[in-house]
Amino acid sequence: MSTTELAELIDSKFRELREGSIVTGTIQEIRPQVVLVDIGYKSEGAISISEFEDEEIEVGDQIEVLLERLENDEGIVVLSRKRPPISRTGIRSWACTAMAAWLRVK
Repeated sequence: MSTTELAELIDSKFRELREGSIVTGTIQEIRPQVVLVDIGYKSEGAISISEFEDEEIEVGDQIEVLLERLENDEGIVVLSRKRPPISRTGIRSWACTAMAAWLRVK
């Protein structure tokens, strides 16, 4: 396998993820302090268990999460389940949350 073929294979397995975007992930493990979620990146993301206090979750559940950081100082993907704001129509808007995160970066 050539270097180019290997790079293409890796690119096909790891979709492009951007900080501030909303992604779907699968719960891999529930620990006392954190929930580990696979978002299709090179390592799982971590979400504080406190963000799930009003939800019943199980390993294997698919959830939408906010990608806060691809890697923190320890190399961990930082995710959040913080609820997006509610619009006037009563619909939660992940797009508003992602836009706010994008504006903070600018």
